[in-house]
Amino acid sequence: MSYFKSIIQDVKADPNNVSETNLEGWGQFIGTGSTTLGVVGLQVSLKTDRDCRVFVDQSPDNINWDIVDEFNYSTYDSFGITVQAVNSYVRVRVNNLENKVTSFFRLQTALCPIVEALPRSLDEDENLKTSAKIIGQDDKNNYHSIKTDVNGKIDINQSELFNTFQGILKELKKITFHLSIMTDNDITNNDIN
Repeated sequence: MSYFKSIIQDVKADPNNVSETNLEGWGQFIGTGSTTLGVVGLQVSLKTDRDCRVFVDQSPDNINWDIVDEFNYSTYDSFGITVQAVNSYVRVRVNNLENKVTSFFRLQTALCPIVEALPRSLDEDENLKTSAKIIGQDDKNNYHSIKTDVNGKIDINQSELFNTFQGILKELKKITFHLSIMTDNDITNNDIN
């Protein structure tokens, strides 16, 4: 049986990826690579008065930034994210998305040896990265996956779309037929209420 005699959480602020220098309009902060060996979690926080885009880049060699997690920052938001360290180096970048200088800018990155980053990262709006499969059921109780084209738009099978519209028109004709055979004598005050 193996066990730890003690665990020390020695979180360190990363001096290469921290800044309080205001960004120019459309300006950018680019941190420099810091080793993540012995680190599990990368925690980044930002507070500023301009909309920004935050990037957490990871690299195996401090040259090629192969993993890039992107996040949106909206003016005056509370922004703090944890990303799992899966490569040997990290750097943080922030782009000012407005044509105005920030009046304050506080960016910090902390390197954490013990952290629970579930999942490895969040999506660009800080939501869990999830997936869903949308299916449709036809009139014979067969299920079909809804497909998308290369741009992510729903790929509509023209013949299926035509059949759907034909079915809708058929139902509308039935309703119209039933309404057309009704006369004023068929409608009573009780039917109206």
